[in-house]
Amino acid sequence: MEEKNKSDFISSFDEEAASYDLDFTYTAVGKMQRQRVYHFLEKTLASKPLRILEINCGTGEDATWLARRGNRVTATDLSVRMIEVTKSKIEKHQLQHLVTAHVCSFSQLKENFPLHSFDLVFSNFGGLNCIDSNELKTLTSDLEVLLKPGGRVIAIIMSTRCWWERFYFLWKGKKKEAGRRSAGNVVNAKLEHGMQSTWYYSPADIGRFFSPAFKVVRKAPIGYFIPPSYLDPFFMRKKTGLKILYELESVFPFSFLSNAADHFYIELKKIS
Repeated sequence: MEEKNKSDFISSFDEEAASYDLDFTYTAVGKMQRQRVYHFLEKTLASKPLRILEINCGTGEDATWLARRGNRVTATDLSVRMIEVTKSKIEKHQLQHLVTAHVCSFSQLKENFPLHSFDLVFSNFGGLNCIDSNELKTLTSDLEVLLKPGGRVIAIIMSTRCWWERFYFLWKGKKKEAGRRSAGNVVNAKLEHGMQSTWYYSPADIGRFFSPAFKVVRKAPIGYFIPPSYLDPFFMRKKTGLKILYELESVFPFSFLSNAADHFYIELKKIS
């Protein structure tokens, strides 16, 4: 990541930190999408505590959830303010003995943490969409050496063919925006307080970038029936309809729907 772009990235998410939970985490849509992530994540969490490295941890919502289940979590994010919010949650829930939080970019992971020391690397809600394919390939190599043999990477990634987004923008007469995810180009995606360079990936893309050191063991849609978060204001007035969509999401978690959802869950296992 070029220095100017890196600086813009930090600035964007520093500005998001104070309101991120209100804007997404605690919204109806945000809660539902995260519940679906946890549904699949619990299938991987072992009965014994794991050592987990969380990258792009944001405000620490997932780090605290993982720690409350007995896991030891190293939470990292490039944004100083996101880490400040994370630390406040760790203290609030009295989880200092299980969670540590660090300001750390993707490129600094290998130099800051012991090699072969983690059972699981976790990245939620599009963190990996903030880097281009070359940076992502480099990151996969770094994660390989940070994981123990048989360790896993679980990532929730924004897809290339979200049907909700296509329908929404076509309905608004914005044909270009309707196809922005599948165009293969960087997109300046709107945040609440700024813009962020974003690259969209399919499950096949992720499998290819992580190969041959990892193999895909699970994929699932996150937000095929549940709408994207920017539609939450509309669904605030349609609570029954949103509940029905959540139930449909629970009933039809088919892997082939992954790339047509808002995000997809992908789990990869280190081969050796």
